[in-house]
Amino acid sequence: GLIARVAARLFNIRYIIDYRDSWTDNPYLPSPGKIHARINEFLENSVIKRASGFIFVNPYLNRRYRRRYRVMSERPMVTLRNGFDPQDFSSVHSNISDGPFTLCIMGTVYSQGNQPTTLIKAIELLLDDDPDLARQFKLRIIGKWVPEFRELAEKSRAAGVIEWTSYLPHKIALQEASKAHALALTLESNLSGSSMVTPGRIYEYLRLKRPILAMCNQKGDLADLIRNSNSGVVFHSEDVESIAHQIKLWTHAPEEMQRFTYKGLDAFSRKNQAGELDDFICEILEA
Repeated sequence: GLIARVAARLFNIRYIIDYRDSWTDNPYLPSPGKIHARINEFLENSVIKRASGFIFVNPYLNRRYRRRYRVMSERPMVTLRNGFDPQDFSSVHSNISDGPFTLCIMGTVYSQGNQPTTLIKAIELLLDDDPDLARQFKLRIIGKWVPEFRELAEKSRAAGVIEWTSYLPHKIALQEASKAHALALTLESNLSGSSMVTPGRIYEYLRLKRPILAMCNQKGDLADLIRNSNSGVVFHSEDVESIAHQIKLWTHAPEEMQRFTYKGLDAFSRKNQAGELDDFICEILEA
């Protein structure tokens, strides 16, 4: 944004701000001090004043910024979500692996914002109640993770049912995730700004057409997306008992997973989204 602002001033050109995340309310980032926060707000305001249009990753972020910066409502804007590339799935076969019920997390686990610690606690609760679950259930984590999360998980009573798979090429990671019975992700519910965050991996989860166990703000965009697409279940990220109950239900009654229909996935195809972006850029240029 700052580079675009400088370039616009030097060369008298227009620019569009594309908000994939909030500039000042990103829950994945440590909270800034007061001075740092004020500087960020000043810089963001200066960039917004000169922008010709705005793109937002979801309607929650769109509404938040329109309320905060009235000038935005006077200029073109569009909500254009992240999505999936259909070509990435051309070689992905939807064959669920034999063996124990597998719940898979794909992507990066950060130091803040998306650590699935409540999921670990829920698995511990299940194992305490039913030790035989260790033969019937597996949590597979594919991607990258911060060392402190793995240390926590390996010290937990759930350690024996967790399988760690480090970073894989993207298409191979999708193929491996497709072998799971269900997919999971966490976005800590109580973090400021969490309602406006939609993790990019959710669109690939949707395309894989596996039931999604989402642990997140129940009044945020991620929860709305999952409910509206009928693709999974949503719980507060600290609701250990409900998460444990859901895992137990899916493990012992897999027919429960047949009720999900994954509606409206074509809207998240990059091909369709590229067309929407082209239309929006043309609108800006013709203004």
